[in-house]
Amino acid sequence: MVKNVIYIAIYLCFFLIIKKDIKEKIIPNKYNLLLLILGCLLGKIDLTLTKQLLGACVYSSPFMLIYGYGSDLLEKECLGFGDVKLAFSIGSLIGYNGFYGVLIYLNLTFVGASLFYIGYYILKKEKISEIALGPFLIFAYIFEQFGSLYV
Repeated sequence: MVKNVIYIAIYLCFFLIIKKDIKEKIIPNKYNLLLLILGCLLGKIDLTLTKQLLGACVYSSPFMLIYGYGSDLLEKECLGFGDVKLAFSIGSLIGYNGFYGVLIYLNLTFVGASLFYIGYYILKKEKISEIALGPFLIFAYIFEQFGSLYV
């Protein structure tokens, strides 16, 4: 029963993040913090708190590298820090299950964003200067959790 309430709160946060990120390209800290707390609660309930915290660190690491070094190499902001914090929070929800799960998550995120960009360009014949990455981080989480992608 408690886990169901936590999952309802998680998906409510996801909805609010997607709405805000698409409109304003901002992911509010209060939603990231709430997701992190909910991920830790899930870890406490399942007795896997260490796994949840390790997942938060591992899943956010590639985004931290892109945020830090991508901006230096391209001399413009590649990724907002809200996306890094969202990846950290989602990592706490997923937990660390091995490197294969991290690769699946990263591929789902970046392939999804790339396909959206290409599809938008083909249909609208105009380039997008910025893509809201938050929805793709969230959709990758949903597909990884419910899509049975582990072979």
